[in-house]
Amino acid sequence: MLGMPGLHSWIRQLPEPARTDVLAAMRPRGVPEGASVYTLGSPPNECYMIDSGRVRVCNFSDTGKEVCMGELFSGDCIAELGMIDGLPRFNNAFAAEDSVVLVLKKADFDRLYEQHVVIARQLNLFLAHRVRYLYVSAEDARALSLNQRLARMLSRMGWGSGIRGENGEILIESVSHETLGHMLGATRQAVSREMKILEKAGLVRVSYSRVYIPDIKALVSKFENLLGGENIVPDYRD
Repeated sequence: MLGMPGLHSWIRQLPEPARTDVLAAMRPRGVPEGASVYTLGSPPNECYMIDSGRVRVCNFSDTGKEVCMGELFSGDCIAELGMIDGLPRFNNAFAAEDSVVLVLKKADFDRLYEQHVVIARQLNLFLAHRVRYLYVSAEDARALSLNQRLARMLSRMGWGSGIRGENGEILIESVSHETLGHMLGATRQAVSREMKILEKAGLVRVSYSRVYIPDIKALVSKFENLLGGENIVPDYRD
């Protein structure tokens, strides 16, 4: 597992003075839990970097079923594609908890894009990493069982954003079976069933909306290479 700091942030990875100029043009906006950052079909008038909290990116079926693409955290960027191609939003973004996002208006993005050549280079790298990350997710959905997909998702979450204890155990907070179901395209009941199988194998331990991974290397080694080599994951460790 290859952890990459700033995998979901083109702004944090900019060199100076471009990073300072971009941040100076951004304005904070509070988004209460459950409120939208943007919605499907809305015009691409601005992009965002999460300053605090969590933002869930998702779509909904015609029956109202949520399909979650993932959750993003402090420092992560969203909605940059609309700044480039000018097309309407193709998904929704909601605050998973009380959050603050930094807002960059389209006019400021265009001005800075022309002013700093490095922004285009960094966006190319950033989007290439996203394509790799999404390609692995798509291959998982096509080729693997729910148990395998769940294990791989937990290993990525644990490796990238899990809280490491003194005994080496990793904690994934605020992750309900329902949320995992939204992310995997499965029911809560199906996720619960597969989680019990992983528990029985000693690979995870579940307590309410918390998942503990006793040995992250054991979990990764068992499931990472099912479809190829080393995967990239966002690394939120300081």
